[in-house]
Amino acid sequence: MAWRVCSVRFVVVWLMLMWHLEARNVEPESYNPPRQTTRHHRRDTSDETNKDPPKHCHGICPQHISATLDSFLSDYDNRIRPGFGEGPTKVQSYYYVTGFGPASEQDMEYTLDMFFRQRWRDERLAFASNSTQNINELVLNSKMVESVWTPDSFFRNGKKSIAHNTTVPNRLLRIDPKGNILYTMRLTVKAKCPMLLNDFPMDVHTCALLFSSYGYTKDEVEFFWYSENGAQPVDCPQSSSRLNQFELINYTWSSYVLHTVSGDYSVLETKFHLRRQMGYYVIQAYLPCVLIVILSQISFWINKEAVPARTVSGIMTVLSLTTLSISTRQSLPKVAYATALDWYMAVCFGFCFFALIEFATVNYFHLKFQKPNANPKEAENEKLARNISFSCSALRKRIFEIRRGEGAFQVNLNDLFRMASGLPFEKERGYKYYARSALSYVLPRRCLKDDARASTPYTTAEITLAQKVLAEVEEQICDAAMTQGGVSRIDELSRVVFPLAFFLFNGMYWFSYLTHQGHEVAYRLMWE
Repeated sequence: MAWRVCSVRFVVVWLMLMWHLEARNVEPESYNPPRQTTRHHRRDTSDETNKDPPKHCHGICPQHISATLDSFLSDYDNRIRPGFGEGPTKVQSYYYVTGFGPASEQDMEYTLDMFFRQRWRDERLAFASNSTQNINELVLNSKMVESVWTPDSFFRNGKKSIAHNTTVPNRLLRIDPKGNILYTMRLTVKAKCPMLLNDFPMDVHTCALLFSSYGYTKDEVEFFWYSENGAQPVDCPQSSSRLNQFELINYTWSSYVLHTVSGDYSVLETKFHLRRQMGYYVIQAYLPCVLIVILSQISFWINKEAVPARTVSGIMTVLSLTTLSISTRQSLPKVAYATALDWYMAVCFGFCFFALIEFATVNYFHLKFQKPNANPKEAENEKLARNISFSCSALRKRIFEIRRGEGAFQVNLNDLFRMASGLPFEKERGYKYYARSALSYVLPRRCLKDDARASTPYTTAEITLAQKVLAEVEEQICDAAMTQGGVSRIDELSRVVFPLAFFLFNGMYWFSYLTHQGHEVAYRLMWE
């Protein structure tokens, strides 16, 4: 009986509890609803979720963003610029350079990779309200760009511009609640850079980048440089340089108004100052030129009788320098003026050419002095003087074999020459000898006082005999002299004049161009 009463009480309590829960529409914590397995029931649940968003959304809700975009784009016309009828639209621009270069003097252009950024305000896109007060900024993709007004900026000196579209169009649009817009895009610009190559390869150039509005004048759209928190509007770090021959020494920015036939336009300009690094041209052009010129001057130390050797040396140096000049000029545009490298090669060519002319002069006078004279007495004196002059040549210590009839005897030519001229045998050379030898290159021999001639140890008969012997063996002596060689006074003078002139030319050349380059760099850094 007792268990029946307990069972009834339990049932009553259970029914009251279920009725209470049903009235409050609350499930107990231990209640686990059965898992729905039908596909139709899951689709209906998803549809209900999309149609009925939760009443309480913590943070920024996508539904609010979608509603905001739909609200201010419903009556928005992107064909009309912001602030129409209230003054010009102010566009603030700045960019970050990710890659500068290369620069080509052949095509007169340079390449620039950058993130191009523009800011302006469009009050029609302001969305500040109580419902969206948690949204600080709308970050949108490139599809939204086509729905709003954007400046028609273009690069005035650009030859070719590329907007990157991999994997999607590289564009970014951000809108804050007050309607301030940030528009960013990645570009590769190939712009013109006129270069004056007068100082090549020690030249300094300025490559400009100009952009403005294509259709709006300054009364409708006005451009400004944007600088925030002390940051500069143009940022080109050293790590972004892709220049091989040039060095980016500085870059400046400015703004001005361009007056054209179609109106006045607001223009922003950036100037990149470049200086060429001439290490390549020193190795490939200047150093070979110096070596070729030195090689051409070696011929002054070759005997004047070695005609083939000196001729080949002069012609080969001239042809080598001509070939080097042509190969170096191929990498430059065909300008109508001479560059610094052209002047240097022209002067080096002149040194090689005049070295060849010097040998032609030496050979001409050498042959001229060997022509017979019409006056027999003068001819005999010239022969004797020429033979005696061999005493200063390479034959002065040679033992020469003189043949007379069927016999022959050997004689020291140096002693024979001195005996024929009335000079004593050479025993010891003092300072007077070397002083006379040095003055003999400047003053004629008759102006030099010869102490030995006043007190000659030979008799007149001995001197006459020596002179007759020299006259008889003149041809043999000339043949021997041709094999041993002689030194021309023109060669001796050229050995000093040519190297000294080339050294002075190099000093003046490098001092002039290097100081000019330094002044130009200082000017650009200070004023531009």
